[in-house]
Amino acid sequence: MSLQLGVGRDTRNARFNATAGDRTSLTGEIAVSALGSDFDFTKYSLDYQHLFPVGEDSVIVGRIFGGVANVASCPTSAPKPAACLPLQDRFILGGPSTVRGLPAGFKSDTSILLANLEYRFPMSALIPSFRDVTTILFVDAGNAPASFTDPPEVAYGLGIAINTPLGPIRIDLAWRGLDGTRQTWLSLGAPF
Repeated sequence: MSLQLGVGRDTRNARFNATAGDRTSLTGEIAVSALGSDFDFTKYSLDYQHLFPVGEDSVIVGRIFGGVANVASCPTSAPKPAACLPLQDRFILGGPSTVRGLPAGFKSDTSILLANLEYRFPMSALIPSFRDVTTILFVDAGNAPASFTDPPEVAYGLGIAINTPLGPIRIDLAWRGLDGTRQTWLSLGAPF
């Protein structure tokens, strides 16, 4: 049992396929035994995304996400504070909305710091009849736990988004840093 509050601001020019604007969300969560929780923690996250228009219908999207959870009480027998935080409340690194070259749930911890950069451009610029297809080039980097001293996990890749009445259907193919392991992700809409 926990209480979560959040605030957001969205100035993007469209919900799907936006080409300008930004989006910010700040979320706080508290779980205490007085609310009936089995855990005592506070959790905060900030997600900022900015779209930079580049020519007609092309855009560079930058995103920074950071979060931290503070565990109020943890048994001394626990190996580290993340063990005192419920799995569903840990910050997860790896998967289609964080570092796409890592498998889902590659790392989880009480803090996270990540950055994503995408270049989205319409395929119609190369093949005029492909009006509903967008090509995406991206790079992701992040750490869990958040660290400015440890090297981040890095991934890069490419994706294709096809516009449908339900929104864009997207396929991303990502490679992890220098070791070249590959992940493929299918999603409805943009990952962030």
